[in-house]
Amino acid sequence: MEIESIAVYTESGDEGINIKVITIPKEQGFSGNAELKITHEYDIYQDSVKITDGKGSVNILYNKFVTGNGDYIVEVTFKGVTGNASYTVEWVVESIDVVAEPVPPEEETKISITVYPDRMPLSANVAVTIPEINVVNTSLAETAGYYTGKFSYSNSGNYTVEATLTNNYVKEGGNISSSPLTFFINQKPIANAGDDKEVHLSINKTLHLDASSSYYTDDSIVNYTWCFDTDNDGDGHNDTRYGIEVDYEYDSDDAQPGGKTHIVTLFVRDVWDDISIDSCTVTVYHI
Repeated sequence: MEIESIAVYTESGDEGINIKVITIPKEQGFSGNAELKITHEYDIYQDSVKITDGKGSVNILYNKFVTGNGDYIVEVTFKGVTGNASYTVEWVVESIDVVAEPVPPEEETKISITVYPDRMPLSANVAVTIPEINVVNTSLAETAGYYTGKFSYSNSGNYTVEATLTNNYVKEGGNISSSPLTFFINQKPIANAGDDKEVHLSINKTLHLDASSSYYTDDSIVNYTWCFDTDNDGDGHNDTRYGIEVDYEYDSDDAQPGGKTHIVTLFVRDVWDDISIDSCTVTVYHI
């Protein structure tokens, strides 16, 4: 009796495809090795299926034959008769985008990576490279189509991030990298208004304030603004002075025998218009 046809069936597994083969008719004595080809565009994977008494099966790991999304033709030839089946792959990542955004309190940057298509691969690892802060091959946490991670930095400037996704279920060469993304990070200045102070009008009406302990690691501070809240309403904007060091004169309306407390607020601004704030209290006495 001769084989009339061959039926081929495919089923997805956790790590590979299961291929089942049945000869028609299915007879004892139809045994041997059948030729197996899995074709996708120009890629051809070849293997064999052991046939015993008219049937056989084989598991092929995805990373043996998967090279991209699309339809694959599974072809089995046994004793001169060929059968085939179609198998569709839709989960191979075709491109990835990278977004970088600051995260308060400004010492970290969140890196978000989106994969396309948005079906997550069965197994994948994302490595991020940021050469300016020596971040290399850092895995990020996976969340429903996105990979996210946070990185710390200490200096202002341009940073370049590139992500590479490795899919363990794709044939070698199936890794994919994002386009390099350059983003700017500014380290905010640090304002320092100094210690709390006392003014005794019977001795000296003038208060001296010094902001020289304020600092900015990467560039000069371009503006120092002192705001004096003399009516104690909390808005801090009754009077204003400018400069690293300023003098401010209080009068009897600002004082009382047991001491009257005022808030002085310092605003420092850098060349990128980032602002930092600090304050001190000033207690003014009549005597």
